[in-house]
Amino acid sequence: MIHKQWIITDYCKSNIKKLGFYYDSDLDVWRYTFPLRHWNRTPVLFCLLYIGRDKDYLSINVIDSFGEIYTPYYCQEYGQYGRFLKTIDNKIMRKLNSIGIIERKKERRNSGNKN
Repeated sequence: MIHKQWIITDYCKSNIKKLGFYYDSDLDVWRYTFPLRHWNRTPVLFCLLYIGRDKDYLSINVIDSFGEIYTPYYCQEYGQYGRFLKTIDNKIMRKLNSIGIIERKKERRNSGNKN
């Protein structure tokens, strides 16, 4: 999920603001945060999306309630988090689809062979 490339289908300021993104002038990016996991009705795990001024840049981060990177999401080979991480991926995918962010398809290279 985090190693894929993503694009937003309607990259204009009014649409991004309407979707709930806000501009972070310190980082020069548009940011959007949504909860992924709750404990006693309190959000404890979040997804943080960054869209750079160049619309080809989209970053997906999973963070805890302290704003720190949620390590099990990035180091999946350690621990027994498989099912839990799959639910996180599913929630992120649903949100991306709902706000018009799609996976960028890799372009096929022409091998140059003429048949």
